[in-house]
Amino acid sequence: MSTGTLPQPSIAQLLAVPSPQCDKRWLRRCLQIAVQLELSTIPPYLYAYWSVEDPAAELADALLGIAWQEMLHMGLACNLLTAAGGTPQLTGELGGVPVAPRYPTALPGGVQPGLVIALKGVSATVEDPEDVLRVFMDIEEPEHKVTPHARGATIGQFYARIAAELPRIAETEGFGGGCQVALKIGGDELTPVEDVKAGLAAIKLICEQGEGTGQSPNGGTDPAERAHYYRFAEHWKGRRLLQREGEQVWDFTGEAIPRPAVLPLAQVPEGGWPSPPENLVEALADCNTAYRAVLASLQAQWSGSDGVSSPDVQGDVMRRLTVAARRLLKLQPTPVYGPEFLA
Repeated sequence: MSTGTLPQPSIAQLLAVPSPQCDKRWLRRCLQIAVQLELSTIPPYLYAYWSVEDPAAELADALLGIAWQEMLHMGLACNLLTAAGGTPQLTGELGGVPVAPRYPTALPGGVQPGLVIALKGVSATVEDPEDVLRVFMDIEEPEHKVTPHARGATIGQFYARIAAELPRIAETEGFGGGCQVALKIGGDELTPVEDVKAGLAAIKLICEQGEGTGQSPNGGTDPAERAHYYRFAEHWKGRRLLQREGEQVWDFTGEAIPRPAVLPLAQVPEGGWPSPPENLVEALADCNTAYRAVLASLQAQWSGSDGVSSPDVQGDVMRRLTVAARRLLKLQPTPVYGPEFLA
């Protein structure tokens, strides 16, 4: 059964459903929103990455690495959804709303009401309240909230509820199979979700890599292995995260992390670039075409017959998007905007 025929509820509505009423249909609705949540973060993270002048800078490495992990999390959510008997939707519309969001946008499912996600370059200074990194921290808020002003349910809380209900739903209605996809994404492996054990492991990985917990950034002493929330926080604050000696408490009291040189990429307005110069029209169109090709390629993989497929998601379609984005920036004497990500 495809989730595409179901009206889209909010996460608050899904979380309000009493446990005995959470069935496979409820699970498919949750997992389609999970797919859209992960998808919605990838363009803003890539846009911020392209705003860092030196791709070898630690901040650039962090942004690109996190974008790849969000692709992994989206893939895991897609495999979870197929195991629940659904077909992930990455293109087209659901309930009259595009699945791939147009920026600026709210998070799918009403997560963090009032939070606006935009395509915007990184600020040139640390602890700038308008810095897009600050918004990224809100997106990745852990299940047990760290940020006092965080609003509504977090993505971590949403996944925790899915994990809590999955074993009971699987026991009564079954779980596993469908069109699974296996591939290498960045430095990680997307693996099939064939049973409840694999499903719970997938959710655990998504949460640990993305949000961590309110008490721990995970990853030990290696900053590159910490959860997304804490990696963004280190670069926003400009200080390394350290654990207090003998305590389970972490503070941003370590060495300073300099902010690298960044391109002054403004926020892409609603609807895309305002009147792009004639010499940039083709380059901008190439970016949008490349992004649509990425989504179409992935949609095709999860729309196949039962079994496991292994596409090359890091192949031509992803390279084409990167090349198109770099060309767009290079053609501007002083870069003003990056890609629009119009699907």
